[in-house]
Amino acid sequence: MDLMVNVAEEHIKYAQECLTMARIALVSGNFRSSVNRSYYCAFNCAQALIAGDGVSYKKHSAVIGHFNKNFIHTGILDAKLYKIISRLFDDRNVCDYDMGHSVAEEDVAARIDDAAYFLEEVKKHLKIL
Repeated sequence: MDLMVNVAEEHIKYAQECLTMARIALVSGNFRSSVNRSYYCAFNCAQALIAGDGVSYKKHSAVIGHFNKNFIHTGILDAKLYKIISRLFDDRNVCDYDMGHSVAEEDVAARIDDAAYFLEEVKKHLKIL
């Protein structure tokens, strides 16, 4: 059990780092990078949650699916969190792979707010300060 707690804490630490980098990228005008880091903040939070289930996935969609099935559909966490991670996943894919796509600063700021909310909710659930 201690190993799983440690893995969850490490994912939360990395999620916090990603959120910090998303904010720095926004201020620097690197909007695509900011969206990417916002997504990885939420993704690592989801990884922290599923670490307690003793599973690991190679595909992002599998992590998100497990999170949805075991934490949202069960009512453990608010469905708003699934909407957030799904949107961040979609936005990250567009920003990372569609070079013709531009993203507005206010949209990037909103994604950072979403990631910060996701992180705080997961930390509350895991009782991590």
